[in-house]
Amino acid sequence: MIGTTIIMSAHIKNIACLLEECARPWGLHIALTGGQLYKDGPRKDIDFVVYHENSDHVNGLTPKQRETAVENFYDTLIVNGFSHFCNYGRVAKCTINGDSIDILYPEYTRLGEYVIENMEDPQRIFS
Repeated sequence: MIGTTIIMSAHIKNIACLLEECARPWGLHIALTGGQLYKDGPRKDIDFVVYHENSDHVNGLTPKQRETAVENFYDTLIVNGFSHFCNYGRVAKCTINGDSIDILYPEYTRLGEYVIENMEDPQRIFS
């Protein structure tokens, strides 16, 4: 939005920095998305998109190689303290320090089953 200042909490920025640090070795980057950017009030999770950097190396990869890079990124997240990891295809869900994270990868071609978690027992709420 032009003329609008978005103030991101240091907490969310720290998670974004950790995700980016884990993504870079695989030729990936992350971006914040979802309600955190445009809705006021608490959120049940933090949404990120993972995307491939624009380089000759990455641009020459096959779709399978691109998906493998994302899967390697997910493995790196687990090694770096992310837990409760579930890959549903175009969305992966995980937590870090009790914070619920959704990572969207729109290019994923093998669609997994997306299961709505128990909404009666919501996870930590973000503001």
